[in-house]
Amino acid sequence: MRPFLFLLILIVLTSCSKTTEAEYITPTVDPFSGLNLPETPFNYANIPLPTHYTQNAFSAQAQFQRAAVDFDNTPANNLITDAGLHWVGFCFMMKS
Repeated sequence: MRPFLFLLILIVLTSCSKTTEAEYITPTVDPFSGLNLPETPFNYANIPLPTHYTQNAFSAQAQFQRAAVDFDNTPANNLITDAGLHWVGFCFMMKS
């Protein structure tokens, strides 16, 4: 137990930095220069959907057959926005 405790204390003490200034590396190349994004984001929030997605054309007896919008579980406080999905597309297109 003592060697483990000594090793743990040694690691904690040696990992602490005494400098208070953060070291930032300024990129020499613009990381966003290779992206080919449109000036205005696409219309993600109000995509025109086919009728069978938005309207239920089945009778009440066919309870398992409903329109796709009946299964929308997007929370009211977390709506889909064009800017948000544009940012997600930007993140996935970045090359690391």
